[in-house]
Amino acid sequence: MAIVGRMISVLVPSRGRPKLCRAMCESALSSARGEIEILIGTNCDDDTKAYFDLAAMSGVRMFTFGALHAVSGIWNLLAESARGDLLLMGNDDQAYVTPGWDMRFAEEALRFPDGVCVLWCDDGINGDKHAAFPCVTRKWYGTLGYFAPECGLKFFRKDTWSWDIGRRLVRLRHMPDVLVRHKHW
Repeated sequence: MAIVGRMISVLVPSRGRPKLCRAMCESALSSARGEIEILIGTNCDDDTKAYFDLAAMSGVRMFTFGALHAVSGIWNLLAESARGDLLLMGNDDQAYVTPGWDMRFAEEALRFPDGVCVLWCDDGINGDKHAAFPCVTRKWYGTLGYFAPECGLKFFRKDTWSWDIGRRLVRLRHMPDVLVRHKHW
């Protein structure tokens, strides 16, 4: 059996929205019941000083990349540094609402003994129709060699890629009882 569930790494690209990012971190950390880490990535041309106080939060690691990267590139760079057994596609405009959300992800991942799956929860928009902000296992990431594809569009539909692969492999699990609200523009 693959070992999953010890830690969840939330991968969060952010650009020019430190206040939203802080609110996201606070909601994720306060509602988690297990061990999580939040990795925040910004590009070097962003106002990184506005993010410095986030790095002082317990469980948050901050990265500023020297070259400019699209969102998918930042997700991949953060995944390389992640320590978690589960890698969750995060965004700075999310609010983690359900207490123990992290334990539910870990619980659902254990339903796949070989460690290959795509998990997602309710984002307040898509429900079970689309895996917005999917979570994958370390084995999934290691097998593909990347977290998010860098081909095609720079941002949109990177979540669809994982969801489609998971659908084709019959390795999807939606958790309607977990709400991580996407405060989409």
